[in-house]
Amino acid sequence: MVCALTGIPSATLDYWARTGLVRPSLVGPEGRRYTRWWSIADVVAVRAVKALREAGCPLQKVRRAQTIVKQMRIGQPVGEVVLFWDGSDVLALEEWGNLVSALKHPGQMVLHLVALPVTHWSREAEASAVEVDLSELRQHRKARRAPSRTPTAQLIDRAGA
Repeated sequence: MVCALTGIPSATLDYWARTGLVRPSLVGPEGRRYTRWWSIADVVAVRAVKALREAGCPLQKVRRAQTIVKQMRIGQPVGEVVLFWDGSDVLALEEWGNLVSALKHPGQMVLHLVALPVTHWSREAEASAVEVDLSELRQHRKARRAPSRTPTAQLIDRAGA
């Protein structure tokens, strides 16, 4: 069932369980042929390991990050932990929105990242856009820029001519 939920082969799950990367917390190994019983938190941990591996995080870094993240989230439910892989470090999102390094400098805050919904903003702008005839706008601007000839200026010109 865990393999079906996480999408990983049973051999991979078995290897991760034998090496201690993930462990079933309800009923663990008791001999050669046994049934492991996994909690929801265990399934979430397996999916997190799978996602980090698919993103290119080496298994050794996943192991180190796992122990550090467990220490960091004391009293925090596993479903509220958010992890990021930036290509060289596993980052954990803390309760107040702080990003903390889990590998390179465990516990040290890192630069905040900002995700901008540019595609959403573009669609929103397109939906509220109004078509405008730019030729009329340009003519209006030319007319404003042309030197105005006031009646007094015309009088001076006539008197001088």
